[in-house]
Amino acid sequence: EGLCGRTTVHRDPFEGGLCGLDELPVALASTQPIDCIVLMLGTNDMKTCFNLAANDIARGVESLVLAIKRFPWAVGCWEPMILVVSPPHIVLSSFGEHSVRVSHEVAEAYRVVADEQGCAYLDASKVCEPSPIDHIHMTPQGHGELARAVAKAIGEMFSP
Repeated sequence: EGLCGRTTVHRDPFEGGLCGLDELPVALASTQPIDCIVLMLGTNDMKTCFNLAANDIARGVESLVLAIKRFPWAVGCWEPMILVVSPPHIVLSSFGEHSVRVSHEVAEAYRVVADEQGCAYLDASKVCEPSPIDHIHMTPQGHGELARAVAKAIGEMFSP
């Protein structure tokens, strides 16, 4: 369900239809049963137009986790495990200096939310970096590094 520009719970005044909380119920309903959900949103919440602190962005992720936990799963379905992934750092880009600073603060705030909600956690900034082209999106190599780290984290979630 990845989509460029998607936020956690905020409606972008310039790009409509990208609020994760609005789209989550449809995604859950169309893919159940689900064993594991990897939740990695927040980079777009760092946009200057939102002017959010790291804790506010992490609470947006918490709203998504709670929506997953409250979702009315179909008969025979179970509540999936959740892996919360904090986004990689961004470097000076069109998002601005505030966004760069916040991108270095969100990992700890996401870890706290994951711990409070009983979710697994992965800090993407420890395994990949943004592209030198736009300083926000990952390179193909970065996508591979992140995929391997996510696969390892999911494997650990399912191991006894």
